[in-house]
Amino acid sequence: MLVYAMRPLANGLRTDHPVPGLPFVDDSHLPLDDGPDAIEAVGGRPRPRAA
Repeated sequence: MLVYAMRPLANGLRTDHPVPGLPFVDDSHLPLDDGPDAIEAVGGRPRPRAA
C-alpha cells in the first residue's frame, strides 16, 4: 500500500486559500487551465504513469 504525504512548499500568487507561514511564488507561467499533464510538462522529472 502506497501512502503519500503532500506538503505545500509555497503559496502561488493565484491561490484563493493561502497556507499561513509559507512564502508566495509567482506561478503565472503555469498553464493551470490545461490540466495536470501540461503543468508537469513545464519542468522537473517526468512522473511514472500508473499502468
